[in-house]
Amino acid sequence: MTLASVLQELEALPPEAQSQVIDFIAFIKARYKKKQAKKREEKDDLGFGSIKVTKSISLDEMDKAIAQGACAQ
Repeated sequence: MTLASVLQELEALPPEAQSQVIDFIAFIKARYKKKQAKKREEKDDLGFGSIKVTKSISLDEMDKAIAQGACAQ
């Protein structure tokens, strides 16, 4: 079906049926947005895109390293 034929079919429906089609489209759109948001959340959980960070460092450890000059170049 082409977009033009879908629009013709929609226009041929009684007003109540047109309203139901519009409601269904809104439902599908909302459902799709939820799936997209979930995919983004899953992607964000990986760290920085495709890089997964497995090691962490505390602020105290960072302060000690800086104090010892480990970061000075």
